[in-house]
Parts: sequence; structure tokens; C-alpha cells
Amino acid sequence: MIKQILCSIALLFISYNTFATPNTASKLQAQAAAYVKNKVVLKADQRVKVEAANIDPRTNFKSCKTFHYFLTDPQISKNNTVRVTCDEDRNFRLYIPVKVTTLIPIVTMKTTADAGDTIEQSDLKISYLSQNRIFGTHYSQINELLGAKLKRRVNRDQPLTRYDICIVCRGDSVKIVAQGRGLYISTSGTALADGLVGDTIRVRNNQSQRMISAIIKSVGKVTVRM
Repeated sequence: MIKQILCSIALLFISYNTFATPNTASKLQAQAAAYVKNKVVLKADQRVKVEAANIDPRTNFKSCKTFHYFLTDPQISKNNTVRVTCDEDRNFRLYIPVKVTTLIPIVTMKTTADAGDTIEQSDLKISYLSQNRIFGTHYSQINELLGAKLKRRVNRDQPLTRYDICIVCRGDSVKIVAQGRGLYISTSGTALADGLVGDTIRVRNNQSQRMISAIIKSVGKVTVRM
């Protein structure tokens, strides 16, 4: 009976020292993520999210104490693999998948707003979202959108795109500025179409009632060349 108890204790001791403890596994997982993160090259306005996969608790660490980390492919990509070795056991190899997600600044809504609402500073925020989840034209600066109008309902936390807004909207009163050859003339007009900064739209001169093509300069302002 005593012999059986001693054998059971010995087996428990061997199992505890042979397989990954939660502390060791989480430490290796964190260090693998940190190793990859240090090799990621980002632009000034970007952030990165690095996630290492969980380590199988049955992994045999034996007597490993000093670990070393290597990328199986030196080129950082969305999905990477870190190879882990240790000084105490030359045959030890552990491969940890590490996912890298590049986050970019995107202007999103703080609250839900309806079509026709004018966008103010308090309506917007900067969110860092996965680059792979952003489709179409988006905005990274809040100032680009102040004074614009919504063309459709936009929900809270939703990124704004060029299809959601108009800097000048159909029916808006606009200031028409004509300049060139040393002259500067301005008059009032009415926008006949929606558009964004840089777009060319048709505008009616309220004084002469003529229809002209003008370039949107900012909220409520268009320009024409003389």
C-alpha cells in the first residue's frame, strides 16, 4: 500500500515537471508576441495588435530554463510562426503561431445620426481599426468632415465614407468665387448636385441665373476660373 502511494506521488511529480505549467506557457506566449511586435515596422499614425496562439498544455518543456525565439520567415506578415528553442535541450522545438493586425486611424461616429444632419466636432471620434476591415474611401482627420451633411443614416461607431456625406449638397446656398488675371469676384449661388472637396458640380448663379461648373473648395464655397 505504501509502495503504491509513493509511486503515485512520484508520477504526479514527474507530470508536474514534464508538462507546461500555466505560468511557463503564458510567459512563452507573451514573449513570442513581444518578439514579433518588436520587428513590426509601422507608419507614424498606425498601431499594431499582436496575438500569440495558446500553447498546448501537454507540451514537454523538460528542464528548459533559457529560451530563444526565431521567426520561421523573416518577413513579417499577417500570420507568422515563432520557433522557440532552449539551451538545456538541443532537440526542443516549439512553434507558436502569431497573428499581426495593423490598425489605422479612422473617423467614426460617436452617436447614431440621421440623413440631413450636419456633422459637428462632438459627433466624431478617431477609432483604430483593422486595415483589412476597411473598404472604400475613409477619413483619418476629423477636420475634413466638419460642416458636412449626412446623406443617409449612420450608426454609432460606424466609419464614415465618401458615400455617407456631402460637403456641398444639392440645394445648398454657396459662395461662388471667381479669380484669375489679378481679379477676385464673389457672388451667391445654389448647388445643383452633391459633392465633396475637389469635385466639380453644377451651380446656379443666383444673380444672373446662369448655370456654371464649379469646384468645391470647402463647406459652402465653390470656385471657378476666369
